[in-house]
Amino acid sequence: MSALTEMLYLYVSRNPITSIPGLTSMTKLRTLYADSTGITDFSDVAGLTTLERLYISDNAIAVLPDLSALDSLHTLHCQNSGLTDIPDVTGCDAIDTYYCYWNYFGQDDCPTIQAIEAMGLSLFDYNPQKGSGDLVCP
Repeated sequence: MSALTEMLYLYVSRNPITSIPGLTSMTKLRTLYADSTGITDFSDVAGLTTLERLYISDNAIAVLPDLSALDSLHTLHCQNSGLTDIPDVTGCDAIDTYYCYWNYFGQDDCPTIQAIEAMGLSLFDYNPQKGSGDLVCP
């Protein structure tokens, strides 16, 4: 798939894949739907600077890479993914919609959550959390 450098939209949701070969070559990619796959490492998305929409819910992801270079990113869905740290999107100037509930965030994530809330996103939802109900930040 590395020859698909002009790819704008990629939909691989609900497939038993464990990786997307050539993803880093898709430098014009705007939308990636990779919900409910077997992918556990999304580190390659950090270099996709034209990415506008990222849907990676329902995957077993431990962490997401630094997304601050994704200036065009306006939608991120990473709910029910097993994340233990909330992905920091404060460097994503266009972010407007962010769903990341049903993960394992704790009190140590509150400073990032509060910084994201201060951005005034149209939609930001990080609750409830798996096994602990709602996370309440002071």
